Amino acid sequence: MLVNMETKMILDSTDINRTRTGWAYQAIRQAILSLKLEPGSLLLEDKLAEQLNISKTPVRQALQQLEGEGLVTRIPYKGTYVTQVTEQDIREIVELKAELEAMAGRLALPALTASDLIKAASFLAASDAALLAGDLTQASEQGKLFHRFIFEHASNQRLLDMLNLLDGHMQRLRLMAARTNERMEKSNHEHHLILDAIRRGEIDGVEAAFHQHLFSFRDDLLEQVSHAHEHSAAHPFEVVELAR
Repeated sequence: MLVNMETKMILDSTDINRTRTGWAYQAIRQAILSLKLEPGSLLLEDKLAEQLNISKTPVRQALQQLEGEGLVTRIPYKGTYVTQVTEQDIREIVELKAELEAMAGRLALPALTASDLIKAASFLAASDAALLAGDLTQASEQGKLFHRFIFEHASNQRLLDMLNLLDGHMQRLRLMAARTNERMEKSNHEHHLILDAIRRGEIDGVEAAFHQHLFSFRDDLLEQVSHAHEHSAAHPFEVVELAR
């Protein structure tokens, strides 16, 4: 049977606009999380729309979603900015993450097999190799994969959901901290201490290793932020290559 495609709408205007909004949301969000758009950057709707080749409406809606996540701040009569990362933000995010990761490590411990530990060790080996090659971004990414692999064995979906909820904010913090070789060397060493505690089957040791790792990260990042030069005004928006 023939279908008259002229009379059949695949997507109505609402669906199309929603799709464009989702596209703009993902592109801008990734630019923020990857620090292509740094904290304090001014976000101009017309510039973003021009780069993404869409109208300003889906961009405006995407920015509203990002504001709800706390990644974007709208200041009346001034503009919309990538949310700054304050010392209080660092404490709240990392300390909550530390408690959740310690719990996930404790729950995962009985489920991890010998082959799982070999797999976990492969992430650390890849991170060590990336650090040796000077690729700090890849070293950080492999460390993130190590964490995720361990937590997948916790068999607690709600806990994983809570960890994932923090992941966007943590990604920005992780990249900020990963800008120095010293921090990444320390982080890799702490990952090995976590794996050593898991191999020994020590619940208290696993929890303590996760706490030590996250609190060390927090303290180093707080020190880094305190020594950073404060900008008197937010950076103007610069056109960057947004992921499509």
